[in-house]
Amino acid sequence: MSAENQNKMIKQLTDILDSVSDAIYVADVETYELFYINEPAHRMSETGQKDFRGQKCYEYLMHRTSPCPFCRIGKMKDDSLVTRSFTSPFTGGVYQLSGKCIDWNGRATHIEYIHDITEKNRADERSKYLQSMVDSMIENMPGGLCMYLYDGEKITPIMHNKAFYDIFGYSKENIKRVETRTDFLNVHPDDSDELMQLINSILKTGGKIKHTYRIFNDVKNKYIWVTVEGVSIPQSDSTSILYANYTDVTEVKEFEERLIYSEQEINRIVDTIEGGVAIYKASDKMITKYFSKGVPELTGYTEEEYNELIKGDAMELMYYKDRERIAKEISCLSKINDNIKLVFRKVHISGEIIWVRAIVKIIGFEDECPLLHCVFQNITESVKSTRDLEIQRQTMEIAIDHSGMLY
Repeated sequence: MSAENQNKMIKQLTDILDSVSDAIYVADVETYELFYINEPAHRMSETGQKDFRGQKCYEYLMHRTSPCPFCRIGKMKDDSLVTRSFTSPFTGGVYQLSGKCIDWNGRATHIEYIHDITEKNRADERSKYLQSMVDSMIENMPGGLCMYLYDGEKITPIMHNKAFYDIFGYSKENIKRVETRTDFLNVHPDDSDELMQLINSILKTGGKIKHTYRIFNDVKNKYIWVTVEGVSIPQSDSTSILYANYTDVTEVKEFEERLIYSEQEINRIVDTIEGGVAIYKASDKMITKYFSKGVPELTGYTEEEYNELIKGDAMELMYYKDRERIAKEISCLSKINDNIKLVFRKVHISGEIIWVRAIVKIIGFEDECPLLHCVFQNITESVKSTRDLEIQRQTMEIAIDHSGMLY
């Protein structure tokens, strides 16, 4: 190739390199003398001078008196790039260098491409930092967080955090098993079918799940209660990702069971009280909040029938001649635990009038209205006996008045 053609080709090459945004220079492989440098590379030198003739690459670009420690000219070839990175002492930026050997107008040279990767590195570091924060947050969450892949046939575990293993208490053998496949290990036999149906349903149709079930904890050697909250998110490749969070609710369930048992015990005790117990909210009417089975028994109704009767004002179940008097007496109550004794009449389902004694006290307030605790007792027989004695006494007095003596 003629010198003229070579020069023309070099001119075309430098025109191309001048338009590139990366810094580029060409230097002799033996002497390091610069033959070409583009504008971005000029800016890297920070000398303000553009006359690089006679200068070596390390002198002009790095202000050094010897080759750069990251220089790899001796290892460069003409068929592949040698890539490495360095941090500029002038800008603080991080750069990626990619160099190879080339023929430059008949001279053995190397060309170096310098790409600024400062922002990319910062972004990578930021991404790594955020990822470590996310990983730390997931790992230290109190709930057992898990991720599963559903491919249309099987569910494969992707991730379990530490809390998952703490909650489920799997043995070493079972840990290996749950890390490779999902087969509802240790789920209580009575709970497994429903759980599998719910999981399969959201995997196929998407959606959310919240379900409580029992699972055997190998460490505690007993069944515990867990609540799973999960969501299935379909992916573009026809798979689905299932995110699930597990919470140990054993203490809550045990407390609920104790509460139910205590409530049943209290109800059994209350139901043994002759006459019954009720709680009313006293507003413009008496609203029934609770009654024991002895209350409807006072007037001969079943619990179902009585439930219908108390949908209105409970005062209407009282004998009509006693309502106004009883309402006035109740209005005198103002303090919690103050109590009064009331005597009034009710109409039995048979039509008979019965007499009832009630001990009434305020046990609290709801919507600024007092809650009245009432203990009832049927005193009909006692009233009848008292009346019989009164009639006998009056008869004796009449007999004495007429005869002056009692025969």
